[in-house]
Amino acid sequence: MNAVKIILIVGLVLALVAVFVNVPYVAFALIVLGLALGFLGIGDSDRLLFLVMAVALATFVGSLDMVPEIGGLLTTILANVSALISAAAIVVIGKILATRITS
Repeated sequence: MNAVKIILIVGLVLALVAVFVNVPYVAFALIVLGLALGFLGIGDSDRLLFLVMAVALATFVGSLDMVPEIGGLLTTILANVSALISAAAIVVIGKILATRITS
């Protein structure tokens, strides 16, 4: 298991656990993990797919709020995962810009 998979698993578990347990600075931890994920884990061939996923996740994060009983929990889980993925997407965008500027 490489570092990228460990970062992704830790981020997803933290996003899930933070819904049920009060984790201090969970947003900061998810952002740091997302930045590391974006820097280490997204290859050149996966950039477009990753950015589309980040936009789709951020767009639909509140759509499950209407589900009775568990809608709020699902929305919070998706919001936490969206924070992780959005931070990684910022790094991917920065890497794309750096490639465009330097070439």
